[in-house]
Parts: sequence; structure tokens; C-alpha cells
Amino acid sequence: MPNQGGAMERKRFRQIEFHGRGSLYCRVYVDNIWICDGSVTLTETPSKDRRLGIPIGTRGYNIDIEFCGDADPRALEVTYDEMSSTS
Repeated sequence: MPNQGGAMERKRFRQIEFHGRGSLYCRVYVDNIWICDGSVTLTETPSKDRRLGIPIGTRGYNIDIEFCGDADPRALEVTYDEMSSTS
């Protein structure tokens, strides 16, 4: 079974992708430290951007996402890379 990104493993976070309809405003925290925020329009059309980029070099163990708006979110994907235990 592939690694599912446990809380005890350090990760390099890349982006958050939202699925659904509407728009929302979100804030991103990594290890309880504010990292970024922004507005996102949710859509099921793959040609439209529905992502919030996380600044390059953001590393940590846990990610928290707060969001509000008139959206009907169906799913949320967080893209990250695994890191070696020495980095």
C-alpha cells in the first residue's frame, strides 16, 4: 500500500485543488503557521483553474485549510511530495 502521508512524516506541500460549484475564500496553515490565502472558483470543468498554489518551499507535517463562501464543495485534493527523514 502506498504512503498516504501520515502526520508523522514531513511533506513538501504544492497546491490545493477544489471540486464542486461556487466560489470560496480559503486560508492555509502548515503546522499551525499561516502560509497563504486566496479566492478560488470551484468548477467541474477541467479547462478552468480551480487550484490554490502553495508557496514554493512550504514544508511541514500537517496542513489545515479554512474556507468560507457560497460554494458547494464536493472534494478537496492536496498535492504534496514526500521528503526524506533527513531533510
